[in-house]
Amino acid sequence: LHRPNILRLLLSKAVNRSQQNIPFAQQIENLDDFQRTPLMFACEFELDGCINVLLSFGAKVNSKHKCSGDTPLHIACRNGHLSSVVMILKSISSRDESSIAKKKVESARLKLISTQNVLGETPIHIICKTNEIDILDAIANICNSSSIDKALSIEDENGNTPLMVAIASGAEDIVMNLSQRRYVHKLHNCPLIAAVESNSL
Repeated sequence: LHRPNILRLLLSKAVNRSQQNIPFAQQIENLDDFQRTPLMFACEFELDGCINVLLSFGAKVNSKHKCSGDTPLHIACRNGHLSSVVMILKSISSRDESSIAKKKVESARLKLISTQNVLGETPIHIICKTNEIDILDAIANICNSSSIDKALSIEDENGNTPLMVAIASGAEDIVMNLSQRRYVHKLHNCPLIAAVESNSL
């Protein structure tokens, strides 16, 4: 299952000769029976060697599952795969050290951590639900504080921000971490109300 060297060989051959007249960019995004791209599959099972190979060949980190709307980052977060999350976010980079290049990188990372699935959940919502504090810390270390704060203000389909999801899920470590950040809650979505309703106090 985890054979990055074989995967690299197959992808190299696919690049050198088009198979059945299908462009390589399309081949690397082919879906399996569960509508997953190869990168989604690798993220689900924490196949980091394969993730590295797929990313080096240009696999799309922002592809969305046709049914769930999950991106590879959603999937890695849902399964608690810290190393996979770090690899995906760090794959968005630039050798150009100019301020313009840095802004483009940060904009792309913000888009990735802010992408919502069919339930309106971002990857941040998911780790708040499962109390993956290590993943939250890793994302905070890779993305700048402005991007994190913007992602924390996004509401899912029920109007819940990541902090509210953490409170409702009893994710104490996440709650303590996020409660130290400053961003505005709508009055009808007060975190205290969510804590009372979920008996998390």
